[in-house]
Amino acid sequence: MIREAARASARWVLTGLLALVVSGCGGNPVDPTFPESTAYAGSLGIDLTQMIRKTSGVYYQTRTAGTGAGVDSTTRVSGDLKGWTPDGVQFTSLRLTAQAVSGLLPGLEDGMIGMQKGEIRVMVLPSHLGYGARPPEGSGVPPNSVLVFEMKLNELSLPPG
Repeated sequence: MIREAARASARWVLTGLLALVVSGCGGNPVDPTFPESTAYAGSLGIDLTQMIRKTSGVYYQTRTAGTGAGVDSTTRVSGDLKGWTPDGVQFTSLRLTAQAVSGLLPGLEDGMIGMQKGEIRVMVLPSHLGYGARPPEGSGVPPNSVLVFEMKLNELSLPPG
């Protein structure tokens, strides 16, 4: 009788621990630092159900197709980059030139892999793959904010080697 009670108690403890572990995996669906728990301004045109989700949690959608070779992490790129917070406030618009995609924010790198010349792609980055808790000072981006980027890839080239 005591053994059965101990086994039952152990099962309850293990079940509780398993529930805690499972709830901590794969992102918390009620955490606003994840794209799935974020409300987007209508002007951004974000519909996650129409986007591709990468294993990292980055969502992307090609708005205009490109041509030619695709970007990898060592590709040099040049293009027009715009960024918004989910409420539709634009925090950047610049001509981006990078010696390698791997030098960008982790979410941008992941979201740009496979892009082709002329392509316009929208990407939604979870907070931890964007600026996280420390956005650039004066950027207007709140800490732990999901970020929305649009990239128009004008040029790309592989490094010599």
